Amino acid sequence: MALKGEYYHLFAMSQCGPDAFIILKESTDWDLDKEAYPMTSWDHLSSHFMNPTYIDLLFYLKGVPILGKYAKNALFNHLSYVYDASLNYVSAHEAVESICESVKFYDEINPLTPLHSSHSKKMF
Repeated sequence: MALKGEYYHLFAMSQCGPDAFIILKESTDWDLDKEAYPMTSWDHLSSHFMNPTYIDLLFYLKGVPILGKYAKNALFNHLSYVYDASLNYVSAHEAVESICESVKFYDEINPLTPLHSSHSKKMF
């Protein structure tokens, strides 16, 4: 859930484009739906990025006189989308990792005192 929040934060700050935000959010939803399995959000994302046939076709069509302009535009848009999604994926994961490292868990703060002991109830 922290990743979705970080993706939304990047989107709200105009650091992440709408298409990249949607695919990043979907990849996080994909991981949340399969919580019994390891996170595979990068596999989900890369399956949308890596289509060698499409990229090869765009590079080929760049040289065609009439279609070249449209192919260059489509290639630029695709590469921009991949860059935006990849950059924000890494940025969000680094931010969430630093947040997780800064959080103190109760066991780390006071490992000898049980969470629901009578001593902790006397404090209130």
